[in-house]
Amino acid sequence: MADTFYDRLAEEYERMTDEPARLRNDVPFLLEEIRQIGGVEVLDIGCGTGGHARALAAEGLHVLGIDTSSAMIDKARSGPRVEGLRFEQCGLTEIASRASGRFDAAICLGNTLPHLVTEETSLAKISRQIAPLLRRNGLFIGQIVNVIWVEAAGVRLQPVRSWTDAGKETLITRHYINTGGSTILMLVSRMIRRPDETIWRAETFHQHLQKIMPIEVERAFEAGPWTNYRSYGGWTKEALLESSPSVVFVTSRR
Repeated sequence: MADTFYDRLAEEYERMTDEPARLRNDVPFLLEEIRQIGGVEVLDIGCGTGGHARALAAEGLHVLGIDTSSAMIDKARSGPRVEGLRFEQCGLTEIASRASGRFDAAICLGNTLPHLVTEETSLAKISRQIAPLLRRNGLFIGQIVNVIWVEAAGVRLQPVRSWTDAGKETLITRHYINTGGSTILMLVSRMIRRPDETIWRAETFHQHLQKIMPIEVERAFEAGPWTNYRSYGGWTKEALLESSPSVVFVTSRR
């Protein structure tokens, strides 16, 4: 299950994803879009350890970060306190049942959307669950890995991350692997060597994610309760190409 997968990675998640670099890239885009509509109340769906939520709250926004992983939420709550910032362990269905029209904007970043989609729950259904959370003309900003980019190579290695704390060495690799079917395999390998050890100890985690093509995202978030869909190949609003590693998109609730 996704919860277990991320529970096991929560402690290293910020370093694994190079969170400082992510925030430098992502937050200016998010702030520009949210401020253009006068937004204040923001929902971060799949907030992880809370980096984006905390950065937006530090800029004066009121942010609720939600995640189904208890370890991720515990890690998020252990960070520096910021006025207007809250974290809650819950899923999209739970928050949708009690927060109708509450938010000016919702964000769902770092390839969280494919974790929400299952054989029983389509992307279109997810989009219809998100829409009622927003006020009229409220924004939804999403990011997913570009499946076309993964399929072109078959295997895509994310930047390798390594660090040393008190002599303990950690090395983490992440791959996206095209299975040839309806899913992408996300594979994470963690290697650890302590100061008194001569060999590395290794463990591997994996998660199958439903493939979501860019055109499927556009169809799900342009129709019905959505309008004014825009997509980019990155956070500087470059054109979305087949060679773009990720898809960043913005849409508005009708």
